[in-house]
Amino acid sequence: MRFWKKLLAVIILCFSASSNAVVINTLNGVTYEWLELTETMGMSRLDVQQELWNENSSLFGYEFASRSLVQELLRSYSGWDGVTGILGDSSVVAGMNRFLDDFGRNITPGDGYDRWITTSDGYRIGYDTINYIGGLYGDECSNLGSYGRSCLTNVVVYTSISGENTAATVTSWGGWDSENPNPLLASNEIRSDFGSHLVRISTVPIPAVVWLFGSGLIALVGFTKRKKI
Repeated sequence: MRFWKKLLAVIILCFSASSNAVVINTLNGVTYEWLELTETMGMSRLDVQQELWNENSSLFGYEFASRSLVQELLRSYSGWDGVTGILGDSSVVAGMNRFLDDFGRNITPGDGYDRWITTSDGYRIGYDTINYIGGLYGDECSNLGSYGRSCLTNVVVYTSISGENTAATVTSWGGWDSENPNPLLASNEIRSDFGSHLVRISTVPIPAVVWLFGSGLIALVGFTKRKKI
């Protein structure tokens, strides 16, 4: 029993270095650490900005992702091919669902009846439930439209009454095209059910964490065996 308690302590030690839920990915050869959007849901951009400057905050060291980096992130999940709208392509739908699994989601449940629509890429799909999340990003966006605004991503997956993911929303102005002159914008002061795209270059490679966990496990096994001798 003592062995398993010590093993649990090692696991907690290995993975408690960051109290935030993060997503690690590599874009253009650089490994990034992203905060899940649910970590900052309900906080305005101004709220988040204050935390980014606070050395005692769990957000310290992160920054708002640029438009080009968010574009790379979204396209890495969706494989976006330039088609804008509600798409029924299975690879796009699966990718967008993975994004929601990684970054968090809000859910608008249906009423138990499928609604039928034709997607922009020619699929006839039924859906009942809407899964979605949005995120603030882009310092560049303050120069677009009204002052004091951020760009806002829009990730939506539609699910049928049978539980099948049938379609996803992919819009060039919702983050997939950093050159779009008319991106989605949200006030920097609004608090809503979306978070903020916060990112930093990863400084602790995943293999190092694995080695730390493995070495701790080996040490505990050795310690336990010595105690039995």
